[in-house]
Amino acid sequence: MQKVRHLVAGRKTSRVATGQFERTVVVWDMDTPRRISTFETSLDFGGQRLALSDGGDVVIAAAYHRSRLRVLN
Repeated sequence: MQKVRHLVAGRKTSRVATGQFERTVVVWDMDTPRRISTFETSLDFGGQRLALSDGGDVVIAAAYHRSRLRVLN
C-alpha cells in the first residue's frame, strides 16, 4: 500500500477522504470506523487536489497534468 498523500474532512460529517499519489482515494466514516467508498484516480501532488463536500457525500479529485476531473457522489 502506498503512503497517504492527501487527507480532507467534511465540515458537517464524520467522513474523511484519504488519497494516495496517482492511485486510490478512500472515503472513511470515522464514527463507525469503516470504509464508505474507494475509487481509482489520477490525483497528484501540489495544492488542494482532493476535496470533500461539507456533508461528505461528494468527493472531487484532480490532477494538474491530466485532462480530467473526477467527481463522485
